[in-house]
Amino acid sequence: MKTIVVIIISLFIFTDLNAQELSENVIVSSLSEPLPSSKSKLEEFLWNNFANKPSEELFSGVTTENWEKKYDTYSKSLVTKAKNLKHDHEFLSDCLDAVKKHSEKKIAYLPVGAYFAMINKKPICIIFVKWEYPGTYKAENGKIKYLSLGHIRMFAYNKNIELVGYNTCK
Repeated sequence: MKTIVVIIISLFIFTDLNAQELSENVIVSSLSEPLPSSKSKLEEFLWNNFANKPSEELFSGVTTENWEKKYDTYSKSLVTKAKNLKHDHEFLSDCLDAVKKHSEKKIAYLPVGAYFAMINKKPICIIFVKWEYPGTYKAENGKIKYLSLGHIRMFAYNKNIELVGYNTCK
């Protein structure tokens, strides 16, 4: 019995450590070119510039297990990086709160990127998340596994924390 408990605890710690280590790879950057102001053009821009890029695929192995804890860990990493890079980390923190609220605790979100940009000379913050509906499945070997965060969403907020752009995989 002790062996099983140790193995289960070890697997749990390994999974969390793996996700923890990956949190160091979140991206914080600024975009130098002004973004399009029309909603449809902005949505197109979000998809074309952030979807299916190697930087987001790095996080595809992270699962829905303990997603809220992971969300908080990754958010802290993003805010810390933003602060170190002299970006508006308080704005970013507010945007991350809005994204988490958007999930309504029904969708597992993992923020993996934050980008600061301008629309019509006004600052916006783009939050890039991996997502999945929380759940498990039975693997071929009979083990229960958590679903991987295989989908993507991009949220663009203005300084009033109003959603000005959004895109997601279908």
